[in-house]
Amino acid sequence: MKAILFFATLLSLVQAFAMIEIKTTPGQGDVQFDAIGKPSMLKIKGKGEGAVAQLQIENSVLNGTLKFKMETLNTGIDLRDEHMKEKYLQVKQYPEATLTFKDFKLPESWTLKSPTVKELTFAATLTLHGVEKPVAGTFVIENQKLAGHANFEIKLSDFNIEIPNYLGVKVADVVKIVVTFTQMDAHEVAAAVAPKADATKTESKKEKVKKK
Repeated sequence: MKAILFFATLLSLVQAFAMIEIKTTPGQGDVQFDAIGKPSMLKIKGKGEGAVAQLQIENSVLNGTLKFKMETLNTGIDLRDEHMKEKYLQVKQYPEATLTFKDFKLPESWTLKSPTVKELTFAATLTLHGVEKPVAGTFVIENQKLAGHANFEIKLSDFNIEIPNYLGVKVADVVKIVVTFTQMDAHEVAAAVAPKADATKTESKKEKVKKK
């Protein structure tokens, strides 16, 4: 009976400290941008490989990062891509863009068994071209595979990126970003409860030795 109670207590502790880890690979989505030319209203669309997610959710609070390799962006025109990467984005000096979530609150009802989110506003920090700036947008989770997308806008000038000019057409300062995932790999893990307990026992032993 004592053994049953012990294991039941241990199980409840593990559940109390449960954490969800979410990861993706570049092949599990893509990153796209939409830019508009001025004054001709030329639309420029770019696309790159998926962002790599390293996220954790604990007590409905999300922390972690989405990292994207800037070199993978492609607009379909080689010369334009060369100018974009070398002159404006300077991808050799700034190879990655990182979206960082810190203590972002999810709906308390959110679980891996019921992960769908119709549309939720998020706040994060974007590191791009060596500059960190807060960004906000919306995201949707479509199904239990955690497929979905996030949408937000940035100003190139906020990140010290020169406004691109291609064949006499200047791109607008505001660019729309869409981060899409076809699925995300998620599982529950337990926080290190046992080591904490061992540490407590060690401290107790030290106190007893001191008293002797």
